[in-house]
Amino acid sequence: MPYTHCTACGAKALVGATRCPRCQVPFVSYDIAGERVPTVNCPTCGVQRPVAIGVCPNCAMSTAPAGARLTRGLLIVGLAIAGMMAVGYVISRRVDGTKTVARPAVDSLAATESAPSADTTRTDTASVPSETAPRNAMPIPAVPAPAAATPKSTPPASAAIGMRNPAVSGAPVPVDPAMVRPKPAPPPTVAVTDAGEWESAVATTWVRVRSAPTRESDVLRMVDSAQHVRLGPPQNGWRPVRVGVDRGWVDPRLFTLVPAPRP
Repeated sequence: MPYTHCTACGAKALVGATRCPRCQVPFVSYDIAGERVPTVNCPTCGVQRPVAIGVCPNCAMSTAPAGARLTRGLLIVGLAIAGMMAVGYVISRRVDGTKTVARPAVDSLAATESAPSADTTRTDTASVPSETAPRNAMPIPAVPAPAAATPKSTPPASAAIGMRNPAVSGAPVPVDPAMVRPKPAPPPTVAVTDAGEWESAVATTWVRVRSAPTRESDVLRMVDSAQHVRLGPPQNGWRPVRVGVDRGWVDPRLFTLVPAPRP
């Protein structure tokens, strides 16, 4: 239940009480006409006070409704903003008026300084030397331009290319017979015969089997490393070889003689 406080002694009493229980001061007062003074309870502390008092003496909070307090606060803020805008507008108008008055005087002074008299301009132009020309500069005599040299007749590009490279121009290329080397004829194939003594050997590396006992002869096949072959009698540092059904000539230094396998 809400309570109230006596304004005289501060004693606490019920909201419905008409007098203070300690000092007997009446809580509800009457005006001169004898009418009862309307009261209201504080929404914060619940103390009953006359409506005429705008602020609660107990908690210093307004006794007006929340909607009324909000409306009053917004009205005060709006008035403050309108006042600041009015002051700013007045200040800006005064600053613009000051600039408008001062500008014609400045423009006229600048026009007077930038337009010298005709006599002064002529005197200054005649007396002051050009800044771009060096002082005490001597006049440079005119030098006649040299006569244009007669260009030598040059063959067209296509003709020059043809002279350097006759094959490009389509002309036949001269060939010096002394510079042409005839291709050597391939050595004839020497047939391998079974005459003579044949020995068993093993290849120590990969060996080329040639068609004749020369380095320029054709290669018939290759002998694998550690492969067994049959070598015939030597002839000019070469020996005939039999590898299966193939016959040819090999370098005997690339083989090692081994005993013949038993039949």
